[in-house]
Amino acid sequence: MICVGSLLVGGSGKTPATIAIAELLHVRFPDLSIAILTGGYGGSKRHETTVINPGESALAEEVGDETAMIRQRLPWALIVVGRRRVAAARVAVDVGARLIIMDDGFQHLPLYRDINLCAMPARLPNNYCLPAGPLREPLDGLTRATRVVKMDDDAIKVPGSPIRLDDGRTPLPEGAPVIALSAIAQPEAFEGFVRSLNVDYQGSKRFGDHHTYLRPDIEPLMQKAFLVTTEKDATKLAFLTPEEQGRAFVVPLQLRFSSEFEQWLVDQVLGISRRDG
Repeated sequence: MICVGSLLVGGSGKTPATIAIAELLHVRFPDLSIAILTGGYGGSKRHETTVINPGESALAEEVGDETAMIRQRLPWALIVVGRRRVAAARVAVDVGARLIIMDDGFQHLPLYRDINLCAMPARLPNNYCLPAGPLREPLDGLTRATRVVKMDDDAIKVPGSPIRLDDGRTPLPEGAPVIALSAIAQPEAFEGFVRSLNVDYQGSKRFGDHHTYLRPDIEPLMQKAFLVTTEKDATKLAFLTPEEQGRAFVVPLQLRFSSEFEQWLVDQVLGISRRDG
């Protein structure tokens, strides 16, 4: 069991790290059956345990935007969704998982984990817990981590060129008028990237983290410009017409680990495998 979490409320890179770890271990251990546990935050099915088998689709309104994004990035993976993480882990084992990666589970103490990873930024605005600061719990919680994954050191977020929502290939036209659309915890880096492109930047439209988009949110924006959005937000735009999807673009995000961290993680998994037979 590998847990990926953070002390931060949001925007620490937990889910991109979960995806990158799964991709790394899937390549290094191709015969190992991997399952992803998610809480399904924002989805209508989060209060039950839902199994999404490899190749099956996932709707953001049912299992949450982060789970839907994980499904798009990891079509080969088994995903088990639900707030009750112990029950979800049991289901994953029952259907054959040999390695479980739990997304956003650092504060879920009842579930045992072999590797407990805590993603943290290079700098914090302050060291206070909510509502005065960005922390879910005091920094003493880092003592529970097997390793703190330091963003901009152990891992770097690398945004790619925007691609059209409907076909996943067509690039954003140069000089096009664009609006940066997001409903994420910390949109500043995303908006800065969009602003740096060779486009006519018309500004940004922010919604609260995990916001469920409705047509009135989107129509006024699309009348003014092309939309550029995140992978997580794109999972909630299925209601767009084909014409509208041709005017919406997604920024793919890769999380690249340092070679030292990758080797450390592989060695940890090998050690646990030898220990448990």
